Order: sequence, then structure tokens, then C-alpha cells
Amino acid sequence: MPARPALFVDRDNLLIEDRGFICRPADVVLKPGAADLLLAARRRRWGRIVVTNQSGIARGLFDWAAFHAVNARMIELLADCGAALDAVVACAWHPDGLPPLAGDHVWRKPRPGMLLTAQIRFGVDLTASWLAGDRRSDIDAARAAGLAGAMLIHDRAPAIPVVSDRGDGFTMLEARGIAAALACGSPLMEQAA
Repeated sequence: MPARPALFVDRDNLLIEDRGFICRPADVVLKPGAADLLLAARRRRWGRIVVTNQSGIARGLFDWAAFHAVNARMIELLADCGAALDAVVACAWHPDGLPPLAGDHVWRKPRPGMLLTAQIRFGVDLTASWLAGDRRSDIDAARAAGLAGAMLIHDRAPAIPVVSDRGDGFTMLEARGIAAALACGSPLMEQAA
């Protein structure tokens, strides 16, 4: 099977509201436009893969079971909106973590390890893929992995979305909210192949 593009998506503050270290399913609330983002990727026949740093595990604030329970609730809420994910890839390592998860790791964004692992495991064409995130570390991971581009979606973005290309083949779109990102220059809004 030939490799296909994917939309890599950060979890906290992109798909779900960031309320600190979320460890209870009852605290999961979808961000406005989260389902629309995944549905747009599905219409393009792109994979939909969450890539998320989860330092709360390394810090001992919650465990993998709590992480999976939160993901299960997120997936349930997305399904209620007709949206789905293909995979969730997480890195629990953190420089301030507790052993054995103390330190930096190649999977921890801004490093590209989660994206490179997904390429192999799920047959992703990185050069045609994009990442949507809310932090500069998301963008840096996308660039380091050789993705086509990234959407930086956050509340401090300019009111009018900005698309930039430094001539290196990597396009960045910065927008205030998912709806604005989808409406302005997103590759997800192009006609399905």
C-alpha cells in the first residue's frame, strides 16, 4: 500500500480544552472546530494521528491508565460529531520527570521522533503531511520531520490568518481558531483527490 499523507494533531489545547494536567475523562471538553478539522482530513483521505507530549506522566501527576481514559472520552466525543482518529502517539518523557521517564527523548516535541515513528508504523508520506498544533514546539517538530507544513492555531494569533513560506518548502499557517485555519489557505480545504 502506498504511503498517504496524514494530519498530525496535537491533543491539549487543539482537540481538547487545556485545563492543566487532564487526568479525568469528565474534564474532557472538545475545542470548537476539533471535529471539523478531523473531518476535513478524512475528506482528503488523509490519516489522522494525534502526537502529544504528556509530561504529567513523567512528573507522576497521572498514569498511563488515566491518559488512556482521557483519550477514550475524547474519541467518544469526536465520534458523536462523526469524526475519528487513526492513532494516538504520546511521549511521557520530560527533563523534570521522575525516573525512568526523566530526561529528554527523541519523541518529545520539538524533536520529530513521534512523527518519524508514525511514518514507519502507519505508512505516512511525511512530505505531503501537515501538523496542527498550538505551540512553537509543534511547528519545530513538523519542520524537523520534513512535513509540507503546519498550522499554528492559538488564541494569540493575528485576527487575520497569516500564511508564510520561507522558501524552504515548508508552509506555516497561523490562525486564531480552527475555523479560521480551515478557511484560509489550509491544504485540507482543497478539493479531494
